Amino acid sequence: HDHHHGKGKHHHHRHHHHSNESMSCHKLAPFNSNFAFKLFKQEAKDHPSENIFFSPVSISTAFAMLSLGAKGQTLNQILEGLSFNISEISEEEIHNGFQHLLHMLNDPDSELQLSSGNALFIDNDMNVIQEFLDNVKNFYASDIISTDFENSDEAKELINSYVEKKTHGKIVDLLSSVDKDTLLLLLNYIYFRAKWLKPFEEEWTKEGEFHVDENTVVNLPMMSRSGMYDVAFDSDLGCTVVQIPYKGNATSLFILPDEGKLRQVEEALDKTQIKAWKKLFSHQSIDLTIPKFTLSTTLDLKDELSQMGMTDVFSENSDLSGIVE
Repeated sequence: HDHHHGKGKHHHHRHHHHSNESMSCHKLAPFNSNFAFKLFKQEAKDHPSENIFFSPVSISTAFAMLSLGAKGQTLNQILEGLSFNISEISEEEIHNGFQHLLHMLNDPDSELQLSSGNALFIDNDMNVIQEFLDNVKNFYASDIISTDFENSDEAKELINSYVEKKTHGKIVDLLSSVDKDTLLLLLNYIYFRAKWLKPFEEEWTKEGEFHVDENTVVNLPMMSRSGMYDVAFDSDLGCTVVQIPYKGNATSLFILPDEGKLRQVEEALDKTQIKAWKKLFSHQSIDLTIPKFTLSTTLDLKDELSQMGMTDVFSENSDLSGIVE
């Protein structure tokens, strides 16, 4: 499951039936889901007045890939930080799960575009252990790119153009600078593009007020349509939930908190809550109004992941001896 959360939260689901792949992915799903909501809540707590937009599955994938080269306490902290419980899922099952998840996410579907991938940019002078390279290629289909980090402008250009190409021009100039002392840069990208199953008509898009918070109102183009949707009214929590399908095998979930209930809804958000909403869904005719918006955010995960127990990997105590001898 790939969850993308903004303050007007939505996330995407894709459903597939590849039997052995499904088994691996299903074993992975509850752990990835727990990590997603845990990280979201941490972000929401630390940044109460900012938009939050990230792809938890990208972060899980990148750090699971890094764990192939980690040892000792660094390894344990990465796996526990990603919400994996090794007594319930083995390292082998984790890497098999991500291998199959990447296959399924990149499954060609003519009606929507979804692509996710990984890359390792490795300094020319670094001797990386072959087993690590073999594993990241095998499990994570990672591109491995030799990079001259000494020439930092050239390295920056190489990385930025790679990301721009993979995200179809959506992420331009990812890095403003590259440290000359960099030995390895690990990267994950995800790109999603789809059309609504029931499109919004341009003529019905009108300027309207959007309440960012209790003190901020902005005027935005608001898309509107009337139609049949799965809707849940959660009076206990104080929100309305609407499921809006895309063309192809994906759905988005929009959660509209009642006035003053945003914090309460954020704190309750987890997979159990989403299952509860799905039970409350009824298919009914509604007038739907959604703002047109663009979000661009940068997250520094060091603080957030450190608070979730991943401290060694960001410190001098980091044991990544499985990457380089």
